[in-house]
Amino acid sequence: MSRVVICTPGKDLAQCVAGTRIVQLNRRAGITLDEAGVEQNFGVLPQSIPD
Repeated sequence: MSRVVICTPGKDLAQCVAGTRIVQLNRRAGITLDEAGVEQNFGVLPQSIPD
């Protein structure tokens, strides 16, 4: 498996994003966030988002 895509617009599963291998897809907005995108969008690294 080369890439995992989590399809949700919510911040809650953004904590699972890792580098460019595990990314988050917001289908409503049409954007895909990698680790840098999560930091830019939410202001914190994925591992800083609480459960």
